[in-house]
Amino acid sequence: MKKFLLSMTSALALFATTADSAAAAGPAKVVVQLTTGDLKTFESRILKGLTRTAEHYAKQGREFEAVVVVHGDAYPFFLKALDGTPYAGKKDIRAAQVRLKTAIQRLQKDHGVRFEVCSVGMEKHGLEAGQFYAGVTPVASAFIALVDWQNRGYAYLPVTDG
Repeated sequence: MKKFLLSMTSALALFATTADSAAAAGPAKVVVQLTTGDLKTFESRILKGLTRTAEHYAKQGREFEAVVVVHGDAYPFFLKALDGTPYAGKKDIRAAQVRLKTAIQRLQKDHGVRFEVCSVGMEKHGLEAGQFYAGVTPVASAFIALVDWQNRGYAYLPVTDG
C-alpha cells in the first residue's frame, strides 16, 4: 500500500510540475505572413495547420495565440464575394467560399486566431474593408504589422507560394 501511495504521489507531482512548466512558459505565439494564392496551400497550412497547432498546445495545457497577416495573393480567401474584384475568375476559390468562410470563422471562434489584411494591398486591388468577412481587420501595412507582432514576441512563419 505504501508503494502504491508513493507511486501515486510521485505521478501527481510529475503531472503538476509538467503543467506548471507549460503554464510558466507562457503562450505559444505565432504571426503568419500569408501571401499564397494557392487554395491547397491555404487549406493545408492555415486552416488545417493552425487548427492542429492550437490543439497541440491545448493538450499541453498551454495557450496558443496566432495572427495571420494577409497580403500578396491571399486576399480572395477572405472576401465575402469575388464578383467585382480582381479575383472574379478564381473558380477554385469561388467553389470553396462557403467551406473557407466556415473554417476561418471556426479558427477565430475556437482558437482565437486573428486575421489582419494589408491596407496598402487592399487599395492596390481596389478592395474595401466591408468586402471581407467579419473579424478580418485592415492594418496600415503588412510589413508594419509583421514587425509589430514580432516585437511583441511572436514567432514568424511565412506561408508563401513555393
